[in-house]
Amino acid sequence: HDHPGVHEHPPGSGQYRIDYYDAEGRRRREVVGKLSLAIRVREQYMTRIREMQRFPRASRERLTVQQVIESYLAGAGASKRSAAWDRIYADLWIALVGGLRVEALTPSHLETAQAEWRRRLAPNTVRNRMSFLRRALSVAVRDGHLDASPMARVELPRSETTGAIQHLSLEDESRLRAATPRRWWPVFKFAILTGLRQAEQATRMRMVPVR
Repeated sequence: HDHPGVHEHPPGSGQYRIDYYDAEGRRRREVVGKLSLAIRVREQYMTRIREMQRFPRASRERLTVQQVIESYLAGAGASKRSAAWDRIYADLWIALVGGLRVEALTPSHLETAQAEWRRRLAPNTVRNRMSFLRRALSVAVRDGHLDASPMARVELPRSETTGAIQHLSLEDESRLRAATPRRWWPVFKFAILTGLRQAEQATRMRMVPVR
């Protein structure tokens, strides 16, 4: 293939790495996934870098949290096995703070969301939601869109492991369905019926229709 900055890595694997220099001249290398995705992601990166180099401060001041999240999903995040769950977490954060300029996002915004979730959700669920945004903001810092991540000053809940498997009752399932956005209920129903881990669910839902 003839696509500068895109190389199969390792050779014969079918996985492609992109190679580019960020707005500050630092060399970056990332394994993205399939060739078509790698080409698209590198083009998106280069477009953003050119914009930053031409209007460095103006572009950063206009950048919203939603744009940071969508950029993360379109890049390395899009090739992850947990992409389906990442989309769910993305929509949650976009609904809460997506319209904010990313430079205006503060630890207080994040702690408020975390405190609200902790009142009604399991610690691991809250941690997964917070960890998603932490990854997206870290990529924004890496790419020069943000000086520092506000998530760095937020303490996430510890992961909890339970010794016994807990099963949902029919009443539990009814309450869960009532609290779940309609578009995401098939994802939760699939998880209930299969008991698969999140990454396994994301893989199998691409192959199995959920009714």
